[in-house]
Formats: sequence, C-alpha cells, structure tokens
Amino acid sequence: MLNKIFDYVSKFLVLWVILAVLVGYFLPNILLFFKNYTEWLFAFTMFGIGAVLNFSDFIPIFKKPQALLLGTLAQFGIMPILGFLIAKSLRLPSDLALGVILVGAVPGAMASNVISYLAKADVAYSIALTTTSTFLSPLLTPLFTYIFARTFIEIKFWQMFFSIIKMVILPLLFGLEIKYLFKEKV
Repeated sequence: MLNKIFDYVSKFLVLWVILAVLVGYFLPNILLFFKNYTEWLFAFTMFGIGAVLNFSDFIPIFKKPQALLLGTLAQFGIMPILGFLIAKSLRLPSDLALGVILVGAVPGAMASNVISYLAKADVAYSIALTTTSTFLSPLLTPLFTYIFARTFIEIKFWQMFFSIIKMVILPLLFGLEIKYLFKEKV
C-alpha cells in the first residue's frame, strides 16, 4: 500500500511541485500554517531519507572516488562562486543576493535523487554525492555563505552550522539507524 502511494507521488512529482509553487504564489495564506513547522518538517523529511537508505548505498563512494570528488568540488566550489558572481553582476538587493548565494552553497538533497531515479540515471552516484555533500554541508555551507554573502548581510556561521546538524545530519543518521535496527520493516 505504502509503495503504491510512493510510486504515485513519484510518478507525478513534477505536477506536485508545480501545484505547490502555484498554491504558494497565488494563495500564500494557505501555506502560512506550515511556517512555524519548517524546521520540523525538513528534519522529518531527512529522517525519511535516512530510513530508506541502506549502508550499502554508501559503497559507490568508495568505488568512484574521482567522480565523487569532482561532483563535490562542483557543488561547493563552482556553485557558490557562480551565485556570488550572479548576485554581484545583477546588483541584487541583499535578501535576493543571499538567496542566490545560498542556492549555490546548499546541497541538492533529495530532489537530485528523485530526479536521477525518474531519469533512469546513476541513482547510486546521486545518493553518494548527495550523502557526501550533506555530511560536508554543516561546515561548508556556512563557510561559503559567510565568505560570499557577508558583504550583503550578517552571517552567523555557528548558528547555521548547528542548525544544519539539527535539521539534516541528526535526522538522517537517526533514520539510517532505524532502518538498520528494523531491517526491512521500515
């Protein structure tokens, strides 16, 4: 039953995203209820990802270290610099500049895995890259945000660091542990 629900959601993922964007844009008050629960919802999502991963999903990290290193370098090297250059060249206001830089400095997370799956791409590589960038994100995301966005807005490195640990790393590890303890029941 649960697999049918996941298959249905995955099959129409693009439509769900478009619908959510349209509702958020045209009827933002409907979604304001979730504003106070954003951190909890994100943490729950990361727990869910951890609960569907297996420790064997990490094997590609060791099988393709060059590809993984290149992907991680692109994620944390090229993307934040591009975000900064776009923000500077377009002379964006501080809040928009911060958003563009953050888009470049934050890992793609679960969306890349779902899109890789739907595109019949190398899902193991996507998971390995996402996992690596997720575990590096508590340090690198605040660092690059601080480096590139501090000219636009005050960046609190340690606050961002611990927030990522709380919302991403701990729920992901907890989900992995639950999956390991309960095997196929999860």
